[in-house]
Amino acid sequence: MVKSNQWAVWMTSAAWIVMGAAAVAQNPAPCTTPVALGAMSYGPQPKVGAPYSATLTTTRDQKLADGSVVHGSVTTYQARDSAGREWFKRSLGCQPGPDGVRRPDIQTLVHDPGTGTTASWEEDDPAKILHVLHDPPGNPLPPAKTGPAADAAGRRALEEMGIHTEDLGSKKIAGVMAEGTRSAQTVLARQPGIAQPIKIVGEQWISKDLDLEMLGIDDNSKNGRTASEVVDLKLGEPNAALFAPPAGYRIVDIKPAR
Repeated sequence: MVKSNQWAVWMTSAAWIVMGAAAVAQNPAPCTTPVALGAMSYGPQPKVGAPYSATLTTTRDQKLADGSVVHGSVTTYQARDSAGREWFKRSLGCQPGPDGVRRPDIQTLVHDPGTGTTASWEEDDPAKILHVLHDPPGNPLPPAKTGPAADAAGRRALEEMGIHTEDLGSKKIAGVMAEGTRSAQTVLARQPGIAQPIKIVGEQWISKDLDLEMLGIDDNSKNGRTASEVVDLKLGEPNAALFAPPAGYRIVDIKPAR
């Protein structure tokens, strides 16, 4: 559903939704088992010159094997400065504290395209470790082709794969205009006990001025519905302190295999 660069793909593998908890908060929230979920990102490279700060809410209604539905939600935060640096703060689940009470395990990530690194750290980490992931060497991805011809070519490719798309027009989300598309696909179930085809419907609403996905919806007849939406957006330079790693943390470099 999301066009993503290498940073976004790596981040998605570490992103979580905590069922029934507003995860990123100053006060501890109730903790239950997290379910993996991707993050909001769009574009082949972080956009330069379009700074913002945003609050996102993700909700998930998951269908269980017995037919019941579990509802969960999580709030995450992200920002980007004029240089294209990206900042994300979210929960990785829950860990017991010194008093034995389970609390959200809060992680911060900062991607700096200028240095080709992604730094990550966790609040209240007793080991005080700052992981720095280095981008693999190689040429950056070229700018994505845009325009009617490129859009038509993309639609034809999706149709050939059995994915039908349609324009939804434009609407304001969190104060900015976003353009929407809907995709629909029916796939044959390959698991025992599932007789009906699986219907997958997705929506993606993009602010092209910000290169930011404002709303993403994935509705799966087998697994349920997930929706991620920007609910608060502030344009302008975010606080520079967000991108600074905490003092006293030990740096551990993670370099790509050659």
